Amino acid sequence: MTTPPSSAARPASELPGQPSLERLILPLAAVGIVGLAVFGFQDFYFRGQQFPARPIPPPLAPLVFLHGITMSLWLVALCVQVVLVAKGMKRLHMRIGKIGAGIGLLSAISGAALAIVGTRHKPEMIMFSLNRLEFLSIPLLSGLAFMGGIVAAIVWRRQREVHGSLIFLSTLLAVSAAIGRISFLHTPPFDGAVIYIFGPYFWSVVLAWLLYFVKATVTRRFGGFLPWGCAGLTVFCAGSVAFSRTGLWHSFAALLVGP
Repeated sequence: MTTPPSSAARPASELPGQPSLERLILPLAAVGIVGLAVFGFQDFYFRGQQFPARPIPPPLAPLVFLHGITMSLWLVALCVQVVLVAKGMKRLHMRIGKIGAGIGLLSAISGAALAIVGTRHKPEMIMFSLNRLEFLSIPLLSGLAFMGGIVAAIVWRRQREVHGSLIFLSTLLAVSAAIGRISFLHTPPFDGAVIYIFGPYFWSVVLAWLLYFVKATVTRRFGGFLPWGCAGLTVFCAGSVAFSRTGLWHSFAALLVGP
């Protein structure tokens, strides 16, 4: 007869009543993402204004609030979901996931509409080395990728590591808009070449790789889907910024926003 292992033989992080470090990684990452979103969008959350501390133009207000509310709900759902997973509450996680997927898709669609309408009202300016029409690619292409990530996460919902990685990487891509509004993150040496290559996506790429290395270090598993997802995110971000400077994108963006 075999004797079950005693608690003394287990790692401290796996003792009953003590959450393992691995189970804390994603909840802490979710809280960190929410913190960045709130800090980046503090003008919206605390003053009802757009960045940088300007009144929201009346034609944009409905879309701004729709997108802001749906994205906020997505972030709340993210925090709830990682806690449910950590506690093993799979059924409730799946029920909330269906609602969350709908919220995420609505957020992406409202964000795309807001970007198009907002660009029509935006004066010519350079943002992250991109002009007005080039910068339009950022919310449109990232929104499209965000929706693709949600759909892929639904398809691979039974593969926990793939599903969770897709959700987190898609969310990091979505909150690049908030991170882009945190001015001190875009001062030397984090400007110049990295901004030209990655635009406002730079810190989303950095945080994605940081999440991977922290998780891999704690779990001592360096393979799996997450590093491939991080690589894909890196290529997408650099590629979409490069594409925004092409004549093809300029022509398409001009059709969307008009002269």
